[in-house]
Amino acid sequence: MRAAGFGDIRDNAARLNARVDHVRDGVDGNFTNARLQSQCPLRIVGHIGLIADGAVADGVMDALGKRAIRFDCFAI
Repeated sequence: MRAAGFGDIRDNAARLNARVDHVRDGVDGNFTNARLQSQCPLRIVGHIGLIADGAVADGVMDALGKRAIRFDCFAI
């Protein structure tokens, strides 16, 4: 997954997250959607759990560091 300038991290179970795919066109293609289960298929954290999950935190740190987003599926 490429580095993100603007993005959204989602979980398959987080149906309350707003869909922001339409924003991609307005930020010069510098938009990344990162779905947790694309790299960690057995990790289900839900909408509220996203803020406390170690794998998600790892992905956020990658995005903030302008690195490719890779979730550490074994993070606590």
